[in-house]
Amino acid sequence: MNVLYIFGSVVVVSLISVIFAIPFLLKKKISNKVLLVLLSMSVGVLLTTVFMDFLPEAFTHDYNLWVVFYIILGFLLMFVLEKLIHYHHNKKCEQTSHAHSHAYAVAPLNIIGDGVHNFIDGLVIAGS
Repeated sequence: MNVLYIFGSVVVVSLISVIFAIPFLLKKKISNKVLLVLLSMSVGVLLTTVFMDFLPEAFTHDYNLWVVFYIILGFLLMFVLEKLIHYHHNKKCEQTSHAHSHAYAVAPLNIIGDGVHNFIDGLVIAGS
């Protein structure tokens, strides 16, 4: 019976995030306006988690300043990679001269991936 409760709660939590995502998937105008704000909030949460939770935890376990160096190096590497991808994309658009929206077209894929991630997280947390 406990397994049924576990799977039921995981499905309910995952469905809540999908239900809130449906209006953004259906209305492109709403999605394009709100997506940048939501993306900014998620980046803020990620950075806050790293700098306010993970780094103090790392220092309590006798890690040194190399941990901070690797984290900053990772941020810089991902930033440069993103800029290179955008640069390549813009050059390709200039050569083909076709107009299209630069609104984040992978948002539905991100939402679906987040749903799968939440489902697996629920299983792991319940199993542990």
